[in-house]
Amino acid sequence: MNPPKNNFWLAVGVVGLDQLTKLLVRRESVFKIRVIQNPGLPFGIHLPGFFDTLVVAIVLAVFVSLYFRYFSRPRLRVGFVLIVSGAASNLVDRFLHGSVTDFINFGISTLNFADLAIVAGIGVLLLAN
Repeated sequence: MNPPKNNFWLAVGVVGLDQLTKLLVRRESVFKIRVIQNPGLPFGIHLPGFFDTLVVAIVLAVFVSLYFRYFSRPRLRVGFVLIVSGAASNLVDRFLHGSVTDFINFGISTLNFADLAIVAGIGVLLLAN
């Protein structure tokens, strides 16, 4: 498999895992998980009206354009694929449910797998330089 196909499957895996886990925790389950529906941006930032979704969509578009324009090294691609696929999965939640489902509590913040992919992608980009 060549790198673009690997990146495609990595993105599909991130979005698929994130959406599947969100579906499972939104349903009643045997697990005692604290589920939070976050209608705003990370860290409780709220913008009026539809601007939360608009900001996420614009940032996602900027990252996608940067990916195709500047990042040709394989490690940089992986970092950007993690960021873009995590943001895309959270954007899907915003369009389908009006909020993002968070359920992994780290004490200072509650996240989901898409958020973890974004953080991992940022880490990859920082370590690759």
